[in-house]
Amino acid sequence: NYTETGLRANNQNIDSIAAEVIQGDWGNGEERKERLEQAGYDYDVVQARVNEMLE
Repeated sequence: NYTETGLRANNQNIDSIAAEVIQGDWGNGEERKERLEQAGYDYDVVQARVNEMLE
């Protein structure tokens, strides 16, 4: 199913970006939010995944 494959790929991408955020690769605070949004990511989705990974 194309949709499931797309979702899996998207989730893997979010996991990669979230891991980079945790490592500090995207900066902090407002800078991180701006950089993620400029790169086309939904800040709230990425931050929610970061929070899940840190639990």
